Amino acid sequence: MLLKKREADLTESEERFRLLVEGVSDYGIFGLDTTGQVVSWNAGAERITGYAAEEIIGQHFSRFYPAETKDALPAEELSRAAHGGRAEAEGWRVRKDGSRFWSHVVVTALHDETGRLRGFSKITRDITERKQIEEALLAAREDAVRASNAKSEFLSRMSHELRTPLNSVLGFAQLLEMDVTDADSRDSVAQILRAGRHLLSLIDEVLDMARIEAGRMDLAIEPQRVTDVIDEAVSLARPLCGKQQLRIEVVEPERDLSVLADRRRLLQVFLNLLSNAVKYNRQFGSVTVSHREIGDDTIRIEVSDTGPGIPAERVSRLFTPFDRLGAERIGQEGTGLGLALSRHLIDAMGGALGFSNRPEGGATFHVDLPRPPAATQETRRRGLSVESPP
Repeated sequence: MLLKKREADLTESEERFRLLVEGVSDYGIFGLDTTGQVVSWNAGAERITGYAAEEIIGQHFSRFYPAETKDALPAEELSRAAHGGRAEAEGWRVRKDGSRFWSHVVVTALHDETGRLRGFSKITRDITERKQIEEALLAAREDAVRASNAKSEFLSRMSHELRTPLNSVLGFAQLLEMDVTDADSRDSVAQILRAGRHLLSLIDEVLDMARIEAGRMDLAIEPQRVTDVIDEAVSLARPLCGKQQLRIEVVEPERDLSVLADRRRLLQVFLNLLSNAVKYNRQFGSVTVSHREIGDDTIRIEVSDTGPGIPAERVSRLFTPFDRLGAERIGQEGTGLGLALSRHLIDAMGGALGFSNRPEGGATFHVDLPRPPAATQETRRRGLSVESPP
């Protein structure tokens, strides 16, 4: 009676498992003998391939493969499963009506209690829709890359073409400036020069952005003494302070600090940050420039102002090209490319450009750049106490 009960339980368990497998419709689940002949077939396999069980049982499973792969790939999958326990693959398969579908398959070797190979189970899933989405995304990405490259090439060519006539305009305007004597004419020539220089600045920044996006920005990364670059930038920026009667203060560090950077591009970034700090400042305000160590291998340079700062909801747009936050309020000229270009340049030099509002009012932009390896090693050797990054 106990033996009969166990046999009945086993039979019931096998029946439940058979019904479970046969009832699955999202996955094709079928069994193969050791030669690859189909020995079992579920509803999911019928739905995916179009073959009914009576049409396919006893047939070799290679009939699901397209002509270009059916001679080698089925045997290869069985061999991999027999030696490794399982084989997983994706590829084109063929339905009964001849149409193709992209399939994800898992072939598992089945062994008896003695370890002898008894056959294989194969699980197949139709992922054609996912494949189509992936191909569409890949095609869209390639189209976007081509469009971006075409845009960068256009901007580069356009910038070069515009610079030649514009330089001629500025050259003749400078000649006129030397010749004219009456005040009205001098004002008109000065307006031509201002507009021309503004346009030239825009062209230069657009050209720089195009070079960066195209990966053609050449940088000469060398050790630079931070104080020297800051002093040069401040001397060039001081004339901008006259109208608002601003002052620029430079906080000297306790000792000389150097960074790895391209001097010309680093100077361009500092001038950009100083120009913004002046333009968006208040009357009789100030701009503070400082730099310090933050860790063994990084130098932070900060440019702070006493202006209104940036509203929190607008900070995310701060480094967006052509987005001039606050320009409509102060009526200042600008291209809207300065901060975006500065971030790209600092990134290309292995650093980071960031922003924060000051608790007491105003804004602070910081540039983090790596130190030269020799300076880093010297700091570690001396065991100097340096500030940790916030």
